Amino acid sequence: MNTRELKAEMARAGYTQDSLAREIGMTPTTFGRKANNEAKFDIIEANHICILLGVTDGARKSEIFLASSSQK
Repeated sequence: MNTRELKAEMARAGYTQDSLAREIGMTPTTFGRKANNEAKFDIIEANHICILLGVTDGARKSEIFLASSSQK
């Protein structure tokens, strides 16, 4: 997962980590662990995040969620 790109999309959409976490029904702590590659978002969570952030392009979704963990 590419944390930098996820945070860029969150900023563009006007979300903080806490607000996005709560919107998808997750604690901010859990969201932070997943955003920082300490755990993984499942496909349903990733899809819900993309919908909320307005990310519709498949390549962009892949860039955010399927990037190697070295691309923080």
